[in-house]
Amino acid sequence: MLNFLSARVSNLFDKVPPATLSSTAFLLVVGAALGFGLPLGLDHPYDWAFHGVFFALLTVSLSGFFQGRALPAFVIALLLAAGGEIIQGKLGYREMSAADFAASMIGALSAAGVLSIRVPAPFPAEELSFIERARADRGLRD
Repeated sequence: MLNFLSARVSNLFDKVPPATLSSTAFLLVVGAALGFGLPLGLDHPYDWAFHGVFFALLTVSLSGFFQGRALPAFVIALLLAAGGEIIQGKLGYREMSAADFAASMIGALSAAGVLSIRVPAPFPAEELSFIERARADRGLRD
């Protein structure tokens, strides 16, 4: 059983581009550092803008794990935003904020919306997502 799970996880990461792994890892480390340790000292509305932009970038980065599909990336980003706010509420020097979560959700939803845009393909029978079209334009294949 353990070998089966190990092979499945290994296959998952074999298909993910290195840029996706590195950008997601970078965003998760920066997000954890800023969310739980190093306060930026931003006042509202700049803090909300930071939440929105950060979770939009995280959603785009996570979509690389799912071949550009937006829904699973959005759900994971939303769970990370909720988990981060819950953890901040447990820390003595941070506070949980529904407004911060809403800003995170708006950012993630905006990115998911852009990722879901379908671009007309050169052949009428096909529809490609924005990411698939960009990859095709650059000559990249799965």
